[in-house]
Amino acid sequence: MSIWKKWLRTGLLAVTTLAVAAMAAYSAITPKVLGTVYQPYSFADQTKLSGWTALPSEKIAITRPIPAYHQLIASKLYHFQASGRKLDIQSMYLVDTDGNIQNFAQDFTPTHFSEKPTERHRSGLGFYQLSTQGTRSILRACINPRGESTVTVAQFEQNRRSLDRQVDRWLPWLFNQVYLVDRRCIWTEMSLTATDLSSEQRISLLEQSWFAWLPQQTFPNP
Repeated sequence: MSIWKKWLRTGLLAVTTLAVAAMAAYSAITPKVLGTVYQPYSFADQTKLSGWTALPSEKIAITRPIPAYHQLIASKLYHFQASGRKLDIQSMYLVDTDGNIQNFAQDFTPTHFSEKPTERHRSGLGFYQLSTQGTRSILRACINPRGESTVTVAQFEQNRRSLDRQVDRWLPWLFNQVYLVDRRCIWTEMSLTATDLSSEQRISLLEQSWFAWLPQQTFPNP
């Protein structure tokens, strides 16, 4: 190999190493030091869900201080009904978060259940958590901007490591087209009340509604 080719390869390797180091440093200090600017966003007032009739939605009233470990940009409470059954879907667009749905539940919907929540996974869609008490069943999950939905910090961080820090995202990031480390989440809680169904039937209907709802959710551009 000629000398100039060796120098060229060494130079490219050095530039790549510096670029990786710079990106790593940036992701480590952003948004804590530099601060990430997020665009305003609002959920649609009405939306459709297969098998359900939509009722008027409402903005969620936040009555307690929001912890500093995440920021709330927008929220909406959707109501649906079908065959005497009631389905409520709470959507919150959060940024600078860690994807911990246990914290979300404590901060925004402090409903206590006697049984420990059950975690499930649907291939291609993601993880979700189920709880039941009386005639009411609840499904909770963090919808990610890329990758499957998550319920734990570890799952959320795995999506960030495997999907956000990709070389093909560096150039769009430089032009402010993507977030280098995208710590956004649409925190979702689906609550189904049905007196005519068993616990297992409610869970099955809740899951069917979730599988139809999740693919419809989108994130705003940076």
